Amino acid sequence: IELRFSNSKLRKMLMLEADGLVHKVYPSECRVRKLTYSLAWYCDVSVRRSKGAFSTLRDCYLGRIPCMLGSQYCHLNGLNEAGLQEKGECPFDPKGYFIVSKFALLYLYAKH
Repeated sequence: IELRFSNSKLRKMLMLEADGLVHKVYPSECRVRKLTYSLAWYCDVSVRRSKGAFSTLRDCYLGRIPCMLGSQYCHLNGLNEAGLQEKGECPFDPKGYFIVSKFALLYLYAKH
């Protein structure tokens, strides 16, 4: 069997609640609910079997990848000070870190 992955895409975090409601999830909610603020990763998978049969599975879910706060995929990106406060965020938070379960993980980049 040969697998080929193509059309990889990341989707911003959404939450499906028990009552069927789907909504955007912001970092403040992840902190409170002890969730990882993450992106869903999808791609197309082409499968070639040993006898030459070929098929393509579209939009396959591969898993979740933590989302850096303030990145292009973050729901906070582009919000002004009032918008950040409305979403429960401090406008002076420098961002650039990850929320994994209940922990905020900070990656420090040091230039040598």
